Amino acid sequence: MLAWPGPKPAYGALLDTYLCLDGVDDYASATDSASLDLGTGSGDFTIESFFHVPDLTNDTNDNLIYKNNAYRLFINFNNGTPDAVFFDIWFSPLVQDYARIFTSLDISTGWHRIAGVFDDEYTAADDLMALYLDGNRIFLGVGGVDFTPHISTSSVNVGAFAGAGALGDRIEEMRLSDNVRYTGASYASPFAEFVADANTRALWHFNEAPPSTSFADGSGNGNTLTGLNGAETCGAAPTTPTPTPPPPTSPPTPAPGDGDGDGVPDASDNCPTIPNPAPQTDIDGDLAGDACDAPGSGNVDCSGPGNSVSSVDALKVLRHNAALSVTQSEPCLDIGLPRLLDPPDNWLMGDVDCSGGVNSVDALKVLRAVAGLSVAKPAGCPEVKPP
Repeated sequence: MLAWPGPKPAYGALLDTYLCLDGVDDYASATDSASLDLGTGSGDFTIESFFHVPDLTNDTNDNLIYKNNAYRLFINFNNGTPDAVFFDIWFSPLVQDYARIFTSLDISTGWHRIAGVFDDEYTAADDLMALYLDGNRIFLGVGGVDFTPHISTSSVNVGAFAGAGALGDRIEEMRLSDNVRYTGASYASPFAEFVADANTRALWHFNEAPPSTSFADGSGNGNTLTGLNGAETCGAAPTTPTPTPPPPTSPPTPAPGDGDGDGVPDASDNCPTIPNPAPQTDIDGDLAGDACDAPGSGNVDCSGPGNSVSSVDALKVLRHNAALSVTQSEPCLDIGLPRLLDPPDNWLMGDVDCSGGVNSVDALKVLRAVAGLSVAKPAGCPEVKPP
């Protein structure tokens, strides 16, 4: 375990209001814009925020900010073992093509300041990625990495990814910048509002009077965040977030950019062709919502609805095992990547027997399931093709 790198700041209350999240499906989202495409221009950027840890019982992956196929800053909280802080940057539109740095340490209760830094062309041959917590550098990655960040058209999500991996408690201040704001082993980390300057791409203070669900962009770039599923501002003595209302009994009128009229923009909709209002469940963590995705670990191409495990799935597993290209529908997790579920359920896409790898044996077991034959797998491993 990495020891805490320096004195822990005694942060108090910053302001009277925060973005309050229930840890179930609350999040805030901003429509994509050029100013949210970090990595353009000089290529450098910094993501930073304050977040609050209410207790030490959490045992989940919690997103601070996530722009699909672009950048992600999140924390894997662990109850009884060290927590882990992650910073991902994509370099292509493929879900598996990202550079990641992470480190493990125990994060205490209370407020913390976090920053992820990307220095494009730190040297002529290398880029740099760094993580800071409470003004102390907790990880530095440099050497052997030289890439251009991928520009995605996805929305920016704060507090969760379209309702998944939800942070439970409060976020205060969030700033995106197109420069390297912090270098060296540490920097002064006052608990104060971030200030907009010429390098600020987006800045959310969450100063709106409770219970606001629209959060202004202090950078002047117009990147308004909208609170979804109950995400709202609350006071210094947090109130219980407004519960998510039940889905309407009749489909809402489709809005621009919401083709199925379920109230979730297409850019972040995990089932854009079939209405599935928030919280858009994805029980198997494969990026495809349950309304569009047939059950079963053998359904590696997210086809559905209905039970759509077929010989095509076996063929795709074989192509992956042979290092050949595999075409997936969107949204659908690529074969070989871990499901977006908490351990021990984050088994690999296509690993139908939960062996820890994807191989031709998995393809054979998919074919057995399609033929109605028994499939050997350990206890707790999901059904290949549920009845």
